[in-house]
Amino acid sequence: DAERKGEVALKLLPTSEAEAVYRFKQEFRSLADLAHPHLVNLFELFLQDDCWFFTMELIEGSNFLSYVRRKASSLTEDDFSRLRDTFYQAADGLAYLHRHNKLHCDIKPSNVMVTTEGRVIITDMGLVTAAQPAAWHQSLRPGLFGTIAYMAPEQLKTPPTSASDCYA
Repeated sequence: DAERKGEVALKLLPTSEAEAVYRFKQEFRSLADLAHPHLVNLFELFLQDDCWFFTMELIEGSNFLSYVRRKASSLTEDDFSRLRDTFYQAADGLAYLHRHNKLHCDIKPSNVMVTTEGRVIITDMGLVTAAQPAAWHQSLRPGLFGTIAYMAPEQLKTPPTSASDCYA
């Protein structure tokens, strides 16, 4: 990125279908005005040659599981301290999102990255939605969405809440 004088990551939309473009723009807009050290920073949304993409913070590191996973026989107090700090940072980022009336709706280890310096960053805001149940419209998102293995059981019958994000 010439303006930022550094490398950025790109998220590309592989289709130009109207609904996909709408959701892609919604993902970008859901976070573009939010800034928090534990949420991925989004920069600019582009359309070039019928291809939609946005630029965002490039994260040098690993996903959550790779960062915290250790052999059980070799866990030390430092490992537990690192794990507590990692969960605290993730919870802090999620709480910030919730304070801004947004739900992530797809919290899972692959959507939580940890930089080489140990900063936790929540990524992939493709399913972010308004936190107020009144704003929930099944017509916009029919059925379940998210990753089943990490969804709160009550999401089978009720819209997601901040508690659903925390459960995940």
